[in-house]
Amino acid sequence: MNLMSDEKVFCITREAAEAAGVVAYCKGVIDDAQRELVLSNLTQCIATADYNPDSYVPRSACETDESLLQVIPYVVYTQTSPLTNKIVKVLAYRRGGAGDVRLTTKRSIGFGGHINLEDSETVNKGYMAGLIREQVEEIGIPEELQKSSAFVLRDYIFIPGANQVSRVHLGMLHTCEVTPEQAALLTVPENESKSLMDLRWLTSQLLDYLMENNQADGDWEAWSVNAWNKIKPANGLMF
Repeated sequence: MNLMSDEKVFCITREAAEAAGVVAYCKGVIDDAQRELVLSNLTQCIATADYNPDSYVPRSACETDESLLQVIPYVVYTQTSPLTNKIVKVLAYRRGGAGDVRLTTKRSIGFGGHINLEDSETVNKGYMAGLIREQVEEIGIPEELQKSSAFVLRDYIFIPGANQVSRVHLGMLHTCEVTPEQAALLTVPENESKSLMDLRWLTSQLLDYLMENNQADGDWEAWSVNAWNKIKPANGLMF
């Protein structure tokens, strides 16, 4: 996507995110026991802003305005063992050079992008409409998955470090559990093939190994590492 595009994208104010507790949690001021409350507050904040036309800001402006956070639905596709109910496979890919140049060549497990003003004008409205649109565009999800109940909100991603990009983006981490039959239908459309490359399902064990051994040289997106650490099986990994 052209970073200087004047498409209007959905944002919440950093002030609202701080009031929800997002920044305090990231800084370790509040503990894990309060994380669910922070996520609930943040969800309500997004729902309220969703109906406000002023929440949609030209992207060329909000890329450098740290008083705003661009909200990005970030979806991880998983397959789960029917015996253990644990994640056993995750869909991964490598970013090509046709998308955001700041992420070129990075490996990722997250699918999604900005919610734009046109999403707010659809029947389903705003956030969820944008989430589903991005999934259709990037990974061609079948019609049976094009519903809000298919995407489970698990957490949020905010890494307010020295990186300018991190300071102006807020990820909402969703998982979408698919059957083997549905997994076979997930394919990158031709017009996205230069942006999302090397699509493959990785076992949880292999993904854990690759992230642990490749993150040092920046092979994986920071958001993907953060997302996997939040959703991976807690009591050991399995094929």
